[in-house]
This record gives sequence, structure tokens and C-alpha cells, in this order.
Amino acid sequence: MMSVNVIGRIYSHLVLPRRFCASSESTMLSNSVRVAAAQMTSINDLASNFATCSRLVKEAASAGAKLLCFPEAFSYIGARDRDSVSIAEPLHGPRMQKYCSLARYFMILCHLWN
Repeated sequence: MMSVNVIGRIYSHLVLPRRFCASSESTMLSNSVRVAAAQMTSINDLASNFATCSRLVKEAASAGAKLLCFPEAFSYIGARDRDSVSIAEPLHGPRMQKYCSLARYFMILCHLWN
């Protein structure tokens, strides 16, 4: 399953569910950030996972989210335990640079667990 769910807004460190975010809350809304959570099933194909993440980032940004949280191991799940270690790279390596570029392009913060 791959989808983005806009889960609510953050009001001064308090996350309120979407149903409590009435449009008449103009004062609170000016101090809020729309957040989203990505649901996806990662596989052992970096390019396929990046394509999925790209679509989810675009969807979240289009829905007005400013923060998108991805699940743990979003970019790769190896068929065997050691597979993930074999593709490891530095934090500022090419793979993370692609995700940073994607976030910059859509002007959204991405919380990445890898």
C-alpha cells in the first residue's frame, strides 16, 4: 500500500487530528504546520523506492503538507539481512542528496528514517 495521509496540524508542539482543524481557527492556523505520513512498502530496488517516494512527496506537497514523515527503511529493504549493509553510504551520499533535492523542489520537509 502506498499513500499519503494528511494527519493533522501541529499547534505549538501539539498535533491535533484533522477533524479538529476547523477553518474558523484563523489565529491558530497562522501558527500551524500541516503534516503528512507516508505509507509504503519498500523493496530491494532503490530506483523503484525513489520513484514511489517521489510520487508521495508530490502528493503530500499538493495537499498542502509542509512536513512528510516516511517509515523506517523507506529507501531499501533487502531480501537478506546483509543486503542493507552492502548498499550503505555516508549520510551525505548520493542517495540522500537525491531525497534532499526532491524535498527542495517541492518545498517540503521530509523526515527520513533509513
